[in-house]
Amino acid sequence: MTPDQRKAARKAAQAEAERKRKRALDRLDGVELDKPEPLDPEPDAEVDPEAAEEAFAHGSIAPVTSEEAFMEARAALLDVSTPTDRSEKAKRAEAAARLVQGFSWAADELGLPPHMPVRPLGKRKSHMYFLDPNDEFVELSAGKLNQQGEIDNLFGPAIGYLWSFYGKQSSNGELRIKYEDVRRHLTGACGRLVARTGLFDPMRKVRGRGAWRTDGGVLVLHLGSRLWIGGVEQDLGEVEGHVYARDVDLSPPASAAMSDELASLFFEAGLLEGDDRSKAPGRWMLKAMKTWNWKRPELDPRLVLGYVVCVFLGAALRWRPAIYPIGDKASGKSSLLALVKAVLGDRLMDLADPSGPGIYQSLGLAAIGVWADEFEQEGESAADARAAAVMRLARYASDGKNVVRGGAEGVPTNYQARGTFGFTGINPPPMKPAELSRIAMPMLSQLTDASAKAPELSAALGDELGRHMLRRIVDRWHEWPDVLTAWRGVLLSHGHDSRAADTFGTLLAASHLVLDDGVPLAAQIDPLAKHLPRATMNETQDDRANWEKCIDRLLQAQPDAWRQNKYRSVGEFLTAVLDDRPKDDVMETTPMAARDRLATAGLGLCTPTGGPLQGRLCLAVPSNHVEVAKLFERSLWAMGVGAVQGGWATALKFAPEDVVDHRKQRVDGRSVQCSLLALDKVIDVAGDGEAQTQVARAA
Repeated sequence: MTPDQRKAARKAAQAEAERKRKRALDRLDGVELDKPEPLDPEPDAEVDPEAAEEAFAHGSIAPVTSEEAFMEARAALLDVSTPTDRSEKAKRAEAAARLVQGFSWAADELGLPPHMPVRPLGKRKSHMYFLDPNDEFVELSAGKLNQQGEIDNLFGPAIGYLWSFYGKQSSNGELRIKYEDVRRHLTGACGRLVARTGLFDPMRKVRGRGAWRTDGGVLVLHLGSRLWIGGVEQDLGEVEGHVYARDVDLSPPASAAMSDELASLFFEAGLLEGDDRSKAPGRWMLKAMKTWNWKRPELDPRLVLGYVVCVFLGAALRWRPAIYPIGDKASGKSSLLALVKAVLGDRLMDLADPSGPGIYQSLGLAAIGVWADEFEQEGESAADARAAAVMRLARYASDGKNVVRGGAEGVPTNYQARGTFGFTGINPPPMKPAELSRIAMPMLSQLTDASAKAPELSAALGDELGRHMLRRIVDRWHEWPDVLTAWRGVLLSHGHDSRAADTFGTLLAASHLVLDDGVPLAAQIDPLAKHLPRATMNETQDDRANWEKCIDRLLQAQPDAWRQNKYRSVGEFLTAVLDDRPKDDVMETTPMAARDRLATAGLGLCTPTGGPLQGRLCLAVPSNHVEVAKLFERSLWAMGVGAVQGGWATALKFAPEDVVDHRKQRVDGRSVQCSLLALDKVIDVAGDGEAQTQVARAA
């Protein structure tokens, strides 16, 4: 073909395209046509003349406006796949898309075409955030938005929208999508949102499945594909500045109280006569929990029931306590988890051998429960390090701390821990004080009755029980603040600190919410609170102040210079110094000899002449000394290289004045800042059965 022939062919193709476009516009405006013509016939296939009309309007086209044409074209094309195989469906898609070619459209306030199925949310640095046509939350970097496949995936079931509003007919009649225009419009919309509302932070703005609360305290249930706000069902979307994105579906609250037929599956006839049916799920659950052999039979079943309620409430709680039932083999731990899982359903992630990153990547934006079964100390460094990471995440989740990790392109990866954690095992892994204070640890003994069988629920019955329990929780949510305050107040009055009151108060208040009405009085709480003595509870009996634990470490340490000595630890030697019992060598425990021996460990012995410890024999602990640093190696109070003072110096500053004073004292010939420990306070008197010891008082 000569250049003139090619030029003539292009002009003919352009004229034919313009003629077809004008014909389509005439049909939309109701102009009678003398002779209908097929749209874009192909030489290798016979095309139905009415194919485009059927794809566009699903029938005959009546006179419509341009806006109505857009709406009908969009509705006709939402479910059409990308036309690549030239199938009949693809041909109809192209024909319908060509009908709207040539229409001019007015951009909305974000610069987007009308009826855009993808909703821009904003951007942060090079990352942009959207809700796709299914209301799923999507994060795309600028680089990924340049990829056609990512844009197709973003529009998903609404891919036909791209053919309608971003389709371009080439000179040879082929229809293509202008992906560059799509990218430019979406990027511009995200930028305009930043100018109006600021940078978009998905950790603060986006909420997944689970329970939440509004700023005004209204309970919000995100059920995956719909919301319940204050007991009223509504569509997903933005509520008070938070975006509720599409997620895995969760069972909704029951619409009515438990029926007689359903109640007969859980209770014998007559047991619920005259009772409030909304309490039935909680009553059955508590009764079922009592079939296990608990060490604290009145307290532990309520703690487990409270945990189930806390999972239902998720991020609506200010404090989310964890629970860790422990027990030997054959104590029923697995059957306990099976019952809890049956009631909570998809609100509980049941994991085996989890890792910290694996948990928060699986949870994502959800506020549901996480349970790690057979979570124990393994005695292997890698396994124990993984367990420590999980315990650390459970600690962060109690009050919703942000976990931040470095990400690509300078954009950090954020995760806000909102899960309600549960564990089961025989030998719990090592826990730090901050972790132990957030966990209730019910103790299971082996079942004494070999024929005893733990209650079992099918998935369907468990779901029904959970839905009715959730109904009770929703209806009683307005009582929650006062119920929690009542339980916390009683626990504080029994000697618990605020952290223990948060942990146990939340669990017991949650169980109260599904078992009883109204705010409990102290007289109602006291019978149960007597099972919570701070001094003997497994969770709190070793809960001592940081400075006390620091002194314990010092007294238990063995100085390098003493390895061949009769007195191995600092505490053992100081006890001998203060004892009046007969000694093999009296001279080695005199004040001067004791001072010389302690000096080899970087410590001193003195009797202050002023201050709160005046006249009392004291151990001088320098704030910065190489030998003292060895005593605290690989502990929480160690001293890093180049540090001004050791961690022990900071910890001891929180001790009471009648135990520790801070002043300069001569050690190794130099006057240095020291913590002076009153020996009559840190060396205890003899315990029960120990050889009687009298503590010598300095004159």
